[in-house]
Amino acid sequence: MEQILNKDNLNTAYLQVVRNKGAEGVNGMMYTELKEYLEKNGEII
Repeated sequence: MEQILNKDNLNTAYLQVVRNKGAEGVNGMMYTELKEYLEKNGEII
């Protein structure tokens, strides 16, 4: 779990999703909403 939540791994995953224009997640969030969400909740995650 530590490796999954590692900041570098999360940043890499985020960039891949944005580059690929990823599909909406199971929570209905579009990739275009992800940056704002992570800025607000990144520390909690």
